[in-house]
Amino acid sequence: RVPVLESFFKVKAGAKGVTIRGLTLTGSHGSAITFDGAEDGLVENARVRGAELVAGLKGIQSGNSIVGDVRGLGLLTALEFVADPETMEPFRAELDVHQMMTGLAREQGLLVYPRRSRGGNVGDHILVAPPLSIDGPELAELLDRLGTAVAALQRRLVA
Repeated sequence: RVPVLESFFKVKAGAKGVTIRGLTLTGSHGSAITFDGAEDGLVENARVRGAELVAGLKGIQSGNSIVGDVRGLGLLTALEFVADPETMEPFRAELDVHQMMTGLAREQGLLVYPRRSRGGNVGDHILVAPPLSIDGPELAELLDRLGTAVAALQRRLVA
């Protein structure tokens, strides 16, 4: 881990740098670095790797009944966790499944963005948003680690 990220790992599971909460961090980096995503190949990489990411997440879904939905576009994707995949019944809110998943992902060296679904009151999902520059081997490693974390979550939740 790079030293800058060490502080992220000390904070309780939760959001650490997406949208409003990350404006100071991303703003400082954004003002120092400007690029043309199309010229740098990042837009095309997001399209290609995004399709691979969604396919990989659907593979994780097929092996874990607690994953009710996979959605996203490009490299901005989400997994929704449900108690019943047939009815899409969410887990009880007090279980904080999205926070459990964040901790398990962190144990695998991943940072994900946990959120409540369904108006913010019930339901659990995580955003999976790797960098635009991710390559094939890095994406395969991400999916392997995420699959391990989701399987661990399923073992905790399903008797």
